[in-house]
Amino acid sequence: MKKRSISRRGFLKVILSVTLISWSYLHFIRRLSPERHLYSILEKHLGYLQISTQDKAQFINEYLDQYSYQYRIYINEPRKAWWKPPINSRLSIAHTKAVSKFESELINTFLLSTDLFFKSKRDSQISYLALYNPYVIGCHNPFANLS
Repeated sequence: MKKRSISRRGFLKVILSVTLISWSYLHFIRRLSPERHLYSILEKHLGYLQISTQDKAQFINEYLDQYSYQYRIYINEPRKAWWKPPINSRLSIAHTKAVSKFESELINTFLLSTDLFFKSKRDSQISYLALYNPYVIGCHNPFANLS
């Protein structure tokens, strides 16, 4: 029985197909819409809370209207570093810190934009009020003496 080995053309076809599949996957991730991406971040961190999808969609639309520059910076920075091989581990640590900072700011803004801090029962559904602006609203502490 003759031993079969892969030919040069077969090897190139396999390499080309793997490259095309991985490129299409990266292309799909890069083309993920900002609305779906922010929604997935909210679901990942706040999936345990009872929040309607309309409230999340309204928050995301207002957030992108007000803070689109932050989202563009968050999206474009990893893309710049993606194609460059890391010289040391500090680049990946800096990227991880930037991602976690953006996600925590998004979650904080969302929670301050809801009526979570005004509700006495934590089991009830949370509703979106308005996009949090510290210059307009000021303090969310219900026990603060504002007079």
